[in-house]
Amino acid sequence: MSTLDRAESLQNQKAQHGISSNIVNKRRNWSTSWWEQFLVLFIRGFKARRNEYLSWLRVIQVVFSALLGGCLWWQSKHSTPWELQDQVSIIWATLFQFC
Repeated sequence: MSTLDRAESLQNQKAQHGISSNIVNKRRNWSTSWWEQFLVLFIRGFKARRNEYLSWLRVIQVVFSALLGGCLWWQSKHSTPWELQDQVSIIWATLFQFC
């Protein structure tokens, strides 16, 4: 049943029963907010994958990748279109490597 059909059916029922309320609450009340639900799910997912995220090998890989990327862009010039294109191609190569 579509929402329009439900609204019409509800209005017909109110008219038949003599209910004089003109306000129909269309917003659903949840017991917790969106933020609380997000935090609970985030913490649950983090606990489930804690060993994957916090392993020493993973930390070393991230630090090495950050240092390598920093060295590639350190004191790089972007005054000409060719130099700027070189930086963009490094970004794309890095993105495709990790995807």
